[in-house]
Amino acid sequence: MGDTVRATLDSTEWTFSGNSDDAVLQQDGQQAVSPASAGTCVPGEGCGATSEVFRAVKAGTATVDASRVSCGEARVCVGAEGKYDLTVVVS
Repeated sequence: MGDTVRATLDSTEWTFSGNSDDAVLQQDGQQAVSPASAGTCVPGEGCGATSEVFRAVKAGTATVDASRVSCGEARVCVGAEGKYDLTVVVS
């Protein structure tokens, strides 16, 4: 217990919505969005990363969820493209 998990997704379009069990895994700070350096990306593509840190509180299993609506410039995500789940087992 007390260890941290950092989930980092390769786009600034992602939004973490928390996790399935706060008794097992707690958010440790705010979601961080890191855009790509200027001039390295076409505007509107979401270049960069989004990350969230969680702290293990007690033994158990929790799922971290993230979603996005845009999967590229003027392109809506279809199906699983817009959803990310990470299952964390704390022992």
